[in-house]
Amino acid sequence: MGAGPIPYSAIRTYADEYGIVGHDEFSFFAGIINGLDGVYLEVSNKSTKEKEEAEMIPISDVQSTHQMFAKLRARAAADPKLKRKK
Repeated sequence: MGAGPIPYSAIRTYADEYGIVGHDEFSFFAGIINGLDGVYLEVSNKSTKEKEEAEMIPISDVQSTHQMFAKLRARAAADPKLKRKK
């Protein structure tokens, strides 16, 4: 059995503890957490063989880390549920 998503209640509790209480703020925060959690679950729930074949980067590889975050930023920008009101 693989890992499951972070429960809504855990995200809500964390947000409350750190003062992220407005609806828009919380929606944006929860979207970020759910997006990152989704990527984590994709990797963590793969078989051992798939994990070995997956592209993994060491945290010390700054350029590749920036590229990974750019991909996540682009994915979030394309998701209408994560659009932030200005």
